[in-house]
Amino acid sequence: MKEALRQLIYPARCFLCGEVLPWPNAEALCSRCRPDRFVPALPRCVSCSRPIAEGSFCGECLEKRPQVPGRGTFLYEGAIRESIQAYKYSGAKHYASAYAAEMIRHDGAYFGPMLRGGAVLAPIPIHRARLRERGYNQAELLARALEERLPAFMREAVREEGGASGSVLYPKVWPGLVRTGKTAVLHGLSAEARRQELAKAFQLDEDKPLPRLPAGNYKKEDPRRGEKQNREGGLPTVIIIDDIYTSGSTVEAAGEVIRERYPDAVIRFWTLSLRA
Repeated sequence: MKEALRQLIYPARCFLCGEVLPWPNAEALCSRCRPDRFVPALPRCVSCSRPIAEGSFCGECLEKRPQVPGRGTFLYEGAIRESIQAYKYSGAKHYASAYAAEMIRHDGAYFGPMLRGGAVLAPIPIHRARLRERGYNQAELLARALEERLPAFMREAVREEGGASGSVLYPKVWPGLVRTGKTAVLHGLSAEARRQELAKAFQLDEDKPLPRLPAGNYKKEDPRRGEKQNREGGLPTVIIIDDIYTSGSTVEAAGEVIRERYPDAVIRFWTLSLRA
């Protein structure tokens, strides 16, 4: 009853065009809208996934040599930019499930080998003062939505490969990253200014260590990406989750903190969007 009343007063809207959706609607995407036009064109940088004209790396990654590669699903522009701003600053929390569905649809195959070998989803934390202001952490909502949706995707992938879905490890959200200080607003800062601002922004929660893979499971080596093998009792792949990848400073700062504690961990990022 409460949910029906809330939907009547604050109806769910399509995350792209803003059209009011019929209740109940958990997808936050109308039947006419397709966000595929915001997916970065090929070829893409193998490190940050931005579109490039040729070669394997974009100029920025060739210069900076980032240590945490990964994928951003959409380009942060147009209707996607407006949608994420509404999600982040205007309380459109119901977008998270639809975002997760689109991230899996476009990038599930890329992350598939890592997910099936054992992975955790590590949302970028926000400072408690900002959490009080906003009421939620948009990266955590996204990670929770991925945690909920990924098992169905993974079961289907295993069935297509002729395997047994009962042996698959489904990724869980790992809340081990902690924000230690409230940084300045990063939008508009240069890459170097972002890096300096984020240098001491994260630490690991001593009470929430990175879980070990159970006996009998191991991370299969992916020769395309040179993944390390994590044998039984080893570490899962840590997939850092955030809404926007800009300069990579946030992801790199978080990855550095994780790597200091777990030097053998394989770390990747997966963001809803990226700035080209």
